[in-house]
Amino acid sequence: MTLLALSVFSACSDYQLEVELEEPGAAYPEGPHPLPPATPSPAPVIEVQPTFHDFGEGVPWEAVTQSVTVTNVGHKALEVTGLRYDTASVELSFSADEATNGQLPWVLQPGESRVTQVTYTPIDEGADQGTLVVDSNDPVQPRVDALQVGAARFTGFTTGWYIVNDDTPYDLTSNAAYRVDYDGDPDAYWYEPSGNNGMTASTDVPGDFADLRDYVITRAGGPTPVTGPLSFYAPSELPDMLEGSFSYILCDFWMDPSDDPARYSISSGPVDDGVRVIVNGAILGELSYNQSGSWPLTNAVPGEVNTLVVILMDNAMWEKYVNDLAFYKDGVMVGG
Repeated sequence: MTLLALSVFSACSDYQLEVELEEPGAAYPEGPHPLPPATPSPAPVIEVQPTFHDFGEGVPWEAVTQSVTVTNVGHKALEVTGLRYDTASVELSFSADEATNGQLPWVLQPGESRVTQVTYTPIDEGADQGTLVVDSNDPVQPRVDALQVGAARFTGFTTGWYIVNDDTPYDLTSNAAYRVDYDGDPDAYWYEPSGNNGMTASTDVPGDFADLRDYVITRAGGPTPVTGPLSFYAPSELPDMLEGSFSYILCDFWMDPSDDPARYSISSGPVDDGVRVIVNGAILGELSYNQSGSWPLTNAVPGEVNTLVVILMDNAMWEKYVNDLAFYKDGVMVGG
């Protein structure tokens, strides 16, 4: 504080009065005055990180895991009531890690977190995405979505053979419209257990074939590398024409954008009891007992991943097999 002297004179006498004055800004600065700290709102606030993750282009069958963390950044207990993972892809999976985090609902005190995991195991070049949906008692944002995406590009012509051998005997007599009369009778494919009737009379070819592909992929495990023609054999004890078993051989394959599909073919040696050959949902043909065959891949699409499914059908004793299954380009076998 600064003292300023002020002299005051009257007509009767001389006297001097000193008055204390405050200079502007000395004790009360000019401009806005700071406000006192706000009292935190006593509410739970959810934070999910990251809300988006791109796995990028992965290596086929090489699993990569990304953590997704749920945190209470509010000032009151947060209750996580739901975790749901939405995806149409078999290549993405979610783990709430309940062994560590406990079962839902989770109660998170202010500043507390739980860590979950999303795993991506690419098996083809197709794009994949999944969404983790988190529900809580956050009054402002009760639902938070976290999106994950990824893709993979395999090198070479194929990723390999995916093989499912199902020896379960399935009834072949329940539908009079599909009566099995001889070894390798195509009517038998109507009874295959994927629920897509071997693409027989499909009214939704893309959807049914996608279901058939997923049925095989989810049961096959890892692929067998393509190093030469594939032969498959298994014994059989099925009663003739009454019961059947179905095995599957699947292969994703890639043609360069400049390739001509007419230069490619899929070929098979003798079979027992029969095979149906399907590419991208279209039935190329069937072979019955002891027949061989070859089909051009004219319905394959250059620059995209294509899918071959061969259904091996058995409807009689004593064995089932397919021999020398292979892709060819200009008459020369192509593989991985």
